Amino acid sequence: MYDWHKNRAKMVSFAGFEMPILYSSIKEEHLAVRTGAGIFDISHMGRLLAQGKEVLPFFNCIVPRNLEKLAVGRGAYSFVLNEHAGFRDDVVLFRLSETRFMLVWNAGNLEKIPTWISNILALTKQICGSIDVHLENIASESAMFAVQGPNALGIVEALFDGEVPNRWGVSEGHLASQKVVLSRTGYTGEDGFEISVLDTSYENPEKAQKVWATILGNEEVIPCGLGARDTLRQESGFSLYGNDIHEEVDPVTADLCFPPFVHLNKESFFIGKDTLLTLSQKPLDKIRIGFVSTSKGPSPRAGMALVNNGGEVIGSITSGSFSPLLEVGIGMGYVKRAYAEPGTKIAFEHRERKHPLEIRKFPLYDPNKFGHTRK
Repeated sequence: MYDWHKNRAKMVSFAGFEMPILYSSIKEEHLAVRTGAGIFDISHMGRLLAQGKEVLPFFNCIVPRNLEKLAVGRGAYSFVLNEHAGFRDDVVLFRLSETRFMLVWNAGNLEKIPTWISNILALTKQICGSIDVHLENIASESAMFAVQGPNALGIVEALFDGEVPNRWGVSEGHLASQKVVLSRTGYTGEDGFEISVLDTSYENPEKAQKVWATILGNEEVIPCGLGARDTLRQESGFSLYGNDIHEEVDPVTADLCFPPFVHLNKESFFIGKDTLLTLSQKPLDKIRIGFVSTSKGPSPRAGMALVNNGGEVIGSITSGSFSPLLEVGIGMGYVKRAYAEPGTKIAFEHRERKHPLEIRKFPLYDPNKFGHTRK
């Protein structure tokens, strides 16, 4: 899709790719997703197919989620952790059949995650002998597009030849006569779909191009870039790997350690469990929070200090921006636990001035008016 984007968008470097940050404006693209529909090219993300009779117990040792409860045709958000319960990445697992899964992860870890999983598989075979698990990294032999917004369902239903899944469901079928995996997921907080176009590549991009052009044939859909993707995910409270979560942050501190994401019963085993169990049973020093600006002024940005009313540094911002929907600065970061209650007034420091903020629950917008739970 590179030539298509380059001829229409402002391009930026991201995770080793040159990608569109915007086509028209971040505001227009952001609001289109909140009120209509937009399409994102997310082919930069990692994708891996795993197949075999023992693929489920194998992945149960890698992610802290009980995949026994994941039915065929369903997806699950989870994490790949290191030995100290730090995030190697956050991932989504889709169960395509009893013995076949698809894993999706972030572009910044394009090589790290499949290498980590392959090494675990090799070590398992070394210890246990034969294990029926086969991995296929399809990141460069597939494309991935996200159609997001309240109008996404009608648009995709009209184009997809197959069973359109419910939220967090996944199915296989055809779109524009091309074989695709369709999941009802996304990174915007809205209803929508992520479409993996199979058997296409950089050298043979025609299948991906046909799917992209077919979706954009509906005039309700506009192309959207990384800029709107970032502001949409911040409003929704979704973490960005490398900013909000990383190898030195655990799911407890990130406020993501709750059922059904994490499976901590006595029978379960996964890499990082002992540390995560210990962390979940002791008081937290700090925790991830969301906030909105309560005055006009500069937008909060990653790296800025968070302070209390007395000027004491209580944390820092990991993601910050201006919300096109709320028309105020928004973001997330980590603060001392005593300041994490929604409604707490804090501030961020910029050029030796303090700018007031209020701690808010995610999502930062009204979920009755926007997002997939809208009335």
